[in-house]
Amino acid sequence: MNTTSTNPVTPPSLEIVFNAVDKELEGLTNHVESLDTKAGVILGFAGVVAGLAVSHGQLTVHYGLAIKIGLIIDVLAGILAMLTFLPRKWPVLQARNLRNKYLMSPAEETQLILLDSMVSRVNEISWLVVKKGWLIKFALASLAVAIALIAISSV
Repeated sequence: MNTTSTNPVTPPSLEIVFNAVDKELEGLTNHVESLDTKAGVILGFAGVVAGLAVSHGQLTVHYGLAIKIGLIIDVLAGILAMLTFLPRKWPVLQARNLRNKYLMSPAEETQLILLDSMVSRVNEISWLVVKKGWLIKFALASLAVAIALIAISSV
């Protein structure tokens, strides 16, 4: 006779997986905030570079082609950085629906449903992190090219 009683409905590692997914969700949220900070820094540098390039002399026909292209690329870097701030759908837990629907349900069933919801949120936020990351990479590369072109034209 088996003396251990396990509920076949309750997955044995539910709590472990739940905690791991919860930490992953928290880490992704922090990563999104970090990417926003980096985009803000790039945007600030793009503005400073444009201001310094223009204040170096009047933007006239006498400016070299390199500085004009550098300024255009600098503006592109700023635009790419700003795109990371566009409002996007952020997956949220609908607390009222959760309370109304699952308050009287068995704890294990509710935790499994929450886990499925959290996994879905992790997938959505992961895609957001990838998109923001690419925008920041392109913005940073554009800013580097712009600085190089403006520096070359200043000598």
